[in-house]
Amino acid sequence: MDILPHRLPTFRANLHAHSTCSDGACSPEELKAFYLSKGISIVAFTEHEIIRTHHRLSEPGLFTALVGYELGFNDVLRLNAEHAPVIHLNLLAKRPELRTHVNFRPEWCWGTPQIWRTEALHNGIVRGRTADAQTINKTIADANDLGFLVTLNHPAWSLIPETLLRELRGLWGFEIYNTSATVNGGSTDASFLYDSILRAGHASPFCVAADDTHLSLPFSHPRCDRGRAWVTLFAPDQEYASVISALEQGHFYASTGPEIYRLQQEKTCFLLDCSPVRSVYLRSAGRRVSSVLAPPEGPLLTSVKLPIKPTMTGPLRLILTAPDGTQAWTNPIPFPPLS
Repeated sequence: MDILPHRLPTFRANLHAHSTCSDGACSPEELKAFYLSKGISIVAFTEHEIIRTHHRLSEPGLFTALVGYELGFNDVLRLNAEHAPVIHLNLLAKRPELRTHVNFRPEWCWGTPQIWRTEALHNGIVRGRTADAQTINKTIADANDLGFLVTLNHPAWSLIPETLLRELRGLWGFEIYNTSATVNGGSTDASFLYDSILRAGHASPFCVAADDTHLSLPFSHPRCDRGRAWVTLFAPDQEYASVISALEQGHFYASTGPEIYRLQQEKTCFLLDCSPVRSVYLRSAGRRVSSVLAPPEGPLLTSVKLPIKPTMTGPLRLILTAPDGTQAWTNPIPFPPLS
């Protein structure tokens, strides 16, 4: 069984970016040019608190600008005291014409011109912005009803307690890696928190790696937060509808470097073809793990067979690590397989 539709073309997408329309240092045009230079041809412009569309940047077969925005809980109400969680959600529009905001009040749109706030469309339901499970879940439900895919952003940097994390419902995605939080905030990837939300059993959000672009530093600078993380999706083309369909179906993987060419599941194992890596781990919901490690003297791994241990419980997921420390993460794989 193919876990990823490897016969389709692949496209790289950054699903979390800020431009000069909010607190980013690069204009939308500059971001487009930069990402194209790095082989990333799909970018979601997710400004803080308000939708700004950039359809003019889209070029068929070359570049696709996705519509979205980022909501903050606790911080917009100035409740982000030390050690308090700051919950950020990315809302990605499934339709390019979607412009309606959820849980909206003009005064929460910090850093944006008053005219944008006045003109903003919204559904009229104000839930509040305190970071409690009930408020967040109702906001997520409103967003889902309108036609957004909702991702939990940078959970490690946000200091989200596991108790709150396990109560969240309706998430489409979970940022396993956030470049800005890593290079500028010192946060590592959120694998531990991701495993925790998967073990909760009520949802298996997809695994997202994204830049959270803010700075304009050159790519060679260690603090550059552009072009370091992406999702590689499998789709017939990169038209808006095709991208959303691939994302909804989980036909993608998250990466900061390694590439997955083929991933298939047999009854007792996974078969993986990939770019050269030094390790591949198959994690289960419990403690049981399968792994294949390259010997210190080489060669690196490019074709791997990972046994599924009888004691494993789902969902399962794979983690690939390259010699330079960059990683790739698959989406959760149900086990036993769904009939």
